[in-house]
Amino acid sequence: TNVAESSLTFDGCVIDSGVAKAPGFDTFLGIETLDLTKISKSSAEQRAGRVGRIGPGTCIRLYTQDDFQARPRHEEPEIMRSDLGNLVLTMKYLNCQNDFPFLTKPSAELWASAEDQLRLCGALDEDGHLTEHGRNMAQMPLDPSLSHFVLRSIAWGCAKDAATIAAMLSLGRFFYREIYENEEAEQAREIFRDEESDFFTLLTIW
Repeated sequence: TNVAESSLTFDGCVIDSGVAKAPGFDTFLGIETLDLTKISKSSAEQRAGRVGRIGPGTCIRLYTQDDFQARPRHEEPEIMRSDLGNLVLTMKYLNCQNDFPFLTKPSAELWASAEDQLRLCGALDEDGHLTEHGRNMAQMPLDPSLSHFVLRSIAWGCAKDAATIAAMLSLGRFFYREIYENEEAEQAREIFRDEESDFFTLLTIW
């Protein structure tokens, strides 16, 4: 289900923004994120149905009829569009077998890719078994690449900064450019930017 719905319900009226915060995968950063995405037709109809719990009412959608008609009937299952690193790591930790009866079975390619990434982090050995480092990673509520990042930072004496960066990265991107923004908005962003590292930029924002 969506992590955070984006609609308001009043007596006799629902205002639907047409968007929701949903899990996604940032291929540039290589981590799972929460992205602002358009909802499907079925989700829009579900939101409209909230107003009918007590009696007849009105649903105001903040997008056009053409936009609504162009949307898919249902959302694609999350397991088919997300990185499986966290899932594979958790299942290894819980000693679940590969024949686990998923409602929607992930592709073999996605599964193999997740295992390769976990090997790179040292969470799995060459035989695909969980390492001690992998067990520690599995106990952290973070994407595997971020939990690996935080655990490794302990030896370098910068765990506090690493934890801050990991928390901020897990929320997605902090800078957004809207079509109506002007040069002043861009100059405001420059206050936070660090030329040495995007990570240092996040710490400056924090």
